[in-house]
Amino acid sequence: MFRTILYHTMLVGTFLYGMIFRYPALWFMGGERRYNYTSKIAKRWGKNMVWASGSKVEVVYNDSYAEIENIKQNNEAVILISNHQSNIDIP
Repeated sequence: MFRTILYHTMLVGTFLYGMIFRYPALWFMGGERRYNYTSKIAKRWGKNMVWASGSKVEVVYNDSYAEIENIKQNNEAVILISNHQSNIDIP
């Protein structure tokens, strides 16, 4: 129950804080600086949200068949996420 309250408090709090203070600051930043800033903030926000939810992230895939078999044998929940690029993605 505590983690749920903490997670949602952080989610709403960071949204409001970002909309009030961070978003307007982006108007005054240009190109590369804006990209670096948003990347840093998004990475920090993601790590904090994973921590607040009580989740654990573990990267185990090393592009080998043995790793895939190891994942199958562990009998644990697994999320596979891949990054892709297609013609319908937003540039």
